[in-house]
Amino acid sequence: MHPSYPTHSHTWDHVRAEACDTALTALVTLCMLGGDPEWFLTEHLSTIRTKAEGWEATA
Repeated sequence: MHPSYPTHSHTWDHVRAEACDTALTALVTLCMLGGDPEWFLTEHLSTIRTKAEGWEATA
């Protein structure tokens, strides 16, 4: 890396703010796509939880 380049371009607070922006964008998108966004999110989280429990069992 060139000596004049900064070693860190963002603080952890910048990263956290970007994560919040991403989460909010995803939730707004779910709402704009129609249907029942709460149901879809709940179902999808259930699927992820089931997969994660399978990963824990094999770890």
